[in-house]
Amino acid sequence: MNMPPEVNKLIEELHRHRLKPYLVGGALRDLLLGIEPLDYDIAFKGSVEHLEHIRIHHHAGRIDRDHGTLSMKMDGAKAEITLFRKESGYADARHPGVISFDAELGEDLSRRDFAMNSMAYDFETGEITDPFGAREDINVRPIRIRTTRKPTLSFMEDALRMVRALRLLGRVSLVGEAVFSQVTEQALRDCRDQVSRLRPEVVHREMMKIWSEPNTGDTFCRIRDLGYLPILFPDLESGRETRRFECLNGDQPLAMKMAQFARCVEVAPMVLYAGLGYAKKAWHKAESLYVAAGLLGETDVGSAKTGFSLLREQDRTLACRLYEQFSGDKSGLYVRICEEHEAITVKDLDIGAIDLLDLGTPREQVGDTQRWLLGKVYLNEELNTRETLIGLLREKGKIDGNDTD
Repeated sequence: MNMPPEVNKLIEELHRHRLKPYLVGGALRDLLLGIEPLDYDIAFKGSVEHLEHIRIHHHAGRIDRDHGTLSMKMDGAKAEITLFRKESGYADARHPGVISFDAELGEDLSRRDFAMNSMAYDFETGEITDPFGAREDINVRPIRIRTTRKPTLSFMEDALRMVRALRLLGRVSLVGEAVFSQVTEQALRDCRDQVSRLRPEVVHREMMKIWSEPNTGDTFCRIRDLGYLPILFPDLESGRETRRFECLNGDQPLAMKMAQFARCVEVAPMVLYAGLGYAKKAWHKAESLYVAAGLLGETDVGSAKTGFSLLREQDRTLACRLYEQFSGDKSGLYVRICEEHEAITVKDLDIGAIDLLDLGTPREQVGDTQRWLLGKVYLNEELNTRETLIGLLREKGKIDGNDTD
């Protein structure tokens, strides 16, 4: 397996301590699919004391002692180190009541959610332990996603597994068409209401991984088809007609994808955020893009330009693209602001603050003078030349008529 040098050094260190580490979970799955892993999951039979030694040696973060997990950030790679464990006694649709680290490799793999996440690579022998036949699922087309146990039981034990299933579908689809097995898909439909029992921040962590992938739109199409939209976004009405989500695909800023999603479902971003409670900053920015794009369809030049003036230059480009994606034709305001790039802020004026000072404008009046000029230019872009602006200032008596250019 081709892995970053930092991970290989960590494996060598574990071997020196007479531990037998395995590459497991999503890292092994992604490598077999030909996808670069987001992080590297390493598991071994040991104790929390082993994790504590690794933490101290690498100056890593806090150990999750309840689950026997240590997360590490190394140069060029992230690693999640876990102890073999077995679980039982789920009571709240999320957490096991009993966790034991007295487990062997087979028991650790059996507790995992999906077959393709339940393989283990032996660093010493190069052999892969695959108790559920996941390599066949990975090699077949379309790629098949199955749970390790009866899916209804698995999802009722831990409702977050359903959200993980949606994320896994998107992740695997990066390399080819992927489908759920028939019984897994039926269980996803039958058990989906259990997701509402989860804390929003728990769902958020999984959803953010969907947002970050380049095929977000394709994944949301599947989420919609499985009936999960009103569950994951509580402020969406069940049965609401939506546009297709393909516009969310590609490497785009998170806020842009959120604004596109809002346009697809015809609900403002901050209304969607109210029912979610995560990624507030991104949803706020999405709201700004959403509102600015909407202004391009209006006729009030001043309001549209004022709205765009609140955005950074790169965000104005995004707002223009958002309008173009969801509008059948180019409005007059779109042409003026997005194509002809009319003045939006005082920085776009053909006369600057230093020019105004040179012309005799008192320093404390420069800002007001610039805003006054911008208001004139908002209504008539042809006024935005140095000579014309100076003429307006003289005409208004804001500078002395004898001043020269």
